[in-house]
Formats: sequence, C-alpha cells, structure tokens
Amino acid sequence: MEKKWYVAYVKAWQEKRVAAALYEMGEDCFLPVQHVKKQWSDRVKWVDQLVLRGMVFIHTTPNRRIPLMQQIYGIFSYMTDGGTYRPVEIPEQ
Repeated sequence: MEKKWYVAYVKAWQEKRVAAALYEMGEDCFLPVQHVKKQWSDRVKWVDQLVLRGMVFIHTTPNRRIPLMQQIYGIFSYMTDGGTYRPVEIPEQ
C-alpha cells in the first residue's frame, strides 16, 4: 500500500517526543522547526523553535495510521476535511 502524508494533532509540548517515537518505530515524519536567536536579559542563545505547534506530519500507510495513534502517547487525532471527517492527505510535492 502506498504511503501518504497525514497531519497528526499532538498534545501540548509533546511534538518532539512524538517525532522521536515515530523515528524509533521506523516511520517517516516531519516536524518543522526554525533556528532562531532568543534574547534574555543576561544572554543570547540560538534555539530550535517549532513552526506549527501541536502538529506533526506523518508519512505512513492508511492502514498504519490508527495503530500509530494507539501506540504513541501524545497523538490524539488527525486533521480532517470537516465535511466527511476523513483524514486529510497532504500531496507529496
């Protein structure tokens, strides 16, 4: 079966942990981060900041989508189209 990209909604502050768990299971995923400079009163530091909070892109087969949600703590739903409540499949390009 062909793999497709899905958007998984994850619990707050669990994005990196969910992405790490997906990589451990051998699944492809994408977590968009941006390397930004943060200014504190006593120092400046470069940090990786999430671009889209609460979302992880997962590249998997349609049959594997639900088991992933059940196996990995933090994933609670997938983005749907609203009308039919079917998961949105992100185009490859």
